[in-house]
Amino acid sequence: IKVKMEKAVLFAVASLIFFTIGDAWLKIPSEKQGALKTTFFITFFSSVVLFILSLFWKGPFGIRAIEYSALSGIFMGTGLLFVLISLEREQMSDTMSLIPVSYLVPVLWGAFVLHESVNVYDEIGAVLIFTGTFFIMFKTLKLNLGLVPALIGNMLWGLQLVSFNYAVLYTRNYPLAGSFGNFVSFLFILIFITIRKEYSFDYKFVWQTFAISVLQSLALLSALIVESLKSVVIGFSVVATEPALLTLMGYFIFKERITVLQMLGVASMFVGLFMLA
Repeated sequence: IKVKMEKAVLFAVASLIFFTIGDAWLKIPSEKQGALKTTFFITFFSSVVLFILSLFWKGPFGIRAIEYSALSGIFMGTGLLFVLISLEREQMSDTMSLIPVSYLVPVLWGAFVLHESVNVYDEIGAVLIFTGTFFIMFKTLKLNLGLVPALIGNMLWGLQLVSFNYAVLYTRNYPLAGSFGNFVSFLFILIFITIRKEYSFDYKFVWQTFAISVLQSLALLSALIVESLKSVVIGFSVVATEPALLTLMGYFIFKERITVLQMLGVASMFVGLFMLA
């Protein structure tokens, strides 16, 4: 059990790193051509990258795995549409600060539905991480109603991870599960783009979005491996520290301002991560 837990933490850290770099890089093409068009390319490329990886990954892929992967894609796509509503009205940094909510959902699911066993240090570490998350999210201690759609979207993304958790119970070909989910999400975005008639794409960002897709694909694959090891609570608590890294990257790279509350949040998350590790 200890070896399995250590392996889960290792893949969770890998997922955290890939997600952090990918989401930080995502800011550049999203600000230039819009989040909708950027995500259109990313979901398509991610489905392709993961499908290619699945060709080298052994394991059957039955009907139950297809059903749960498709359900994950539906949650992924609908969640994105809600997040896009907030992105059109609010700053990207404020909207994306809600990402940890998507990890809180599977953590609660793992604790209260799957009844995963954790010790007191793991519990304290998880609490510190999500306490830090809320410090970063509510940096001014004011509720912004414009972020409510993003909150709903992140809850749907959390259900996506829960659904993926059941998909990996029926297959060991984790890349194929991720590919199928991303493709279903891509179809949702394609329909939305068609309805809004937004057909003008800036193709000079294609290679950037492809590189981001590779990072996001590796992040999702690592997360699926964590779920297969039945370490949802600890694994996604680790991944939930992403806002701390993004906040520091925003400060040192993009020269963004950080409030005292945000610094307290970063400190709380790193202490929690240390306790989990």
